[in-house]
Amino acid sequence: MNIFKAKTCVLMVTVVFCAAGASFSQSLGRKHVKASITRSQLEGTWTLHAIGKRPMGLTVKKPFIKFDNVKKSAGGNTGCNGFGGDFRSRGSMISITGVISTMMACEEDDRMGVERGFLDGLQRADRFDVAGNRLRLYRGQTLLLTLDRGSGKG
Repeated sequence: MNIFKAKTCVLMVTVVFCAAGASFSQSLGRKHVKASITRSQLEGTWTLHAIGKRPMGLTVKKPFIKFDNVKKSAGGNTGCNGFGGDFRSRGSMISITGVISTMMACEEDDRMGVERGFLDGLQRADRFDVAGNRLRLYRGQTLLLTLDRGSGKG
């Protein structure tokens, strides 16, 4: 009798795990579709609007980033130096890595401070959201950068 109960218990546990696995696979499928839609929202050029909650008032050349979904690359200009790197996204998660840049010094308008804040924000970001023409990059719950859709040619 105990052997019968043990086999029945093993069978029930197996059925539960199989059902959970099917449900998990279906949810992964939905997440994949959502991830593709979200990734396409990143495509294109975004100009820097704010670092943290500090709005940018630069008038000469605004920092920008351009995401290329096909190449999985991200690059642009900090307002002083050109840069490029790789990006990955899934759902609302993002990772921008391998960033390299030119090394010119730009002293006017605190451009070097803006550059450090911009590149630091890009590389620290682990989450994003897009609402209309506004992209926000976060690390956890901390807002790092706010960008607006459009050209970096200020």
